[in-house]
Amino acid sequence: MRKMKKDKRHIYISQQANELARSGKHMDWLSVEWALRSEGFSEARSLLDNPQIREELDRICKIAQSSAETDNRKLFESWIKEYVEPKIKELNSAYPGIHFYLRENGFSLSSSFNELEIKKMFSTRKLVSTLHFEAEDGKRYKIDSYHTTPKNFDDFTDEDIISLIKIANSKRSF
Repeated sequence: MRKMKKDKRHIYISQQANELARSGKHMDWLSVEWALRSEGFSEARSLLDNPQIREELDRICKIAQSSAETDNRKLFESWIKEYVEPKIKELNSAYPGIHFYLRENGFSLSSSFNELEIKKMFSTRKLVSTLHFEAEDGKRYKIDSYHTTPKNFDDFTDEDIISLIKIANSKRSF
């Protein structure tokens, strides 16, 4: 990982702590802290040294390991393999300006304007996307939770995928 300024590094550690807790791979805050420290973030110990933060990470870990969330993750992985993956080949020819990428925990749609990174929303079957775009000033920006789908991923139709493509292919002026 490239060198980060201290404040950006702390923000990154906080975000990663939440992501790790949501992954379902950690029992509690201490396991999350150890994972961060093993990645070279020694300051995770002091940053997570707060009872409220630890309680919140424990709560998230518990939900992430619940049978409902475990089932949702498995269903999402199956949906990606059985619906999205085959659809990519078809959509590549219909939308040559859009590039489709399968990710470890979702997929992305990328155009010359934007990238829409799509994941399963934690503790639901909805999809949430993060928008990456280049503004008129030439700088790259990221908007987390830019779009949340109104329906569950397992109820998706081709039209729903096309609506995501339109979001990825629209020019922004911020």
